Amino acid sequence: MHYMLEHCEDENERKYLMTHFLDGFRTTLFRQAQFAEFEHIAHRKMQKGEPVTKDVLNELWHELNVQYYGPDMRVDDEISYEWMRIPHFTHRTMYISTRQAIRQQLLFQKDT
Repeated sequence: MHYMLEHCEDENERKYLMTHFLDGFRTTLFRQAQFAEFEHIAHRKMQKGEPVTKDVLNELWHELNVQYYGPDMRVDDEISYEWMRIPHFTHRTMYISTRQAIRQQLLFQKDT
């Protein structure tokens, strides 16, 4: 990325590169945290014996989007269905939670 920015002469290309780079942070850090929280809340509901239906998950995903993106971001009703297109939630049980647990172990592992 540094090389491309240093050698970029077109302002629109520079804007694109920066947007792409910053969006990587949003999707890697911010959005993954949202995924993990969604999974955590859904699993907690199941453990309590609460029904976890499509409508419950739609409402949860919508609420998390409002919470994560804040009052200045327009959140359409259709965002409620977005969770359904994310394979982590529909095809791989505990994907984010498991990955986060492994990450935590690696982060706090002492050097030998």
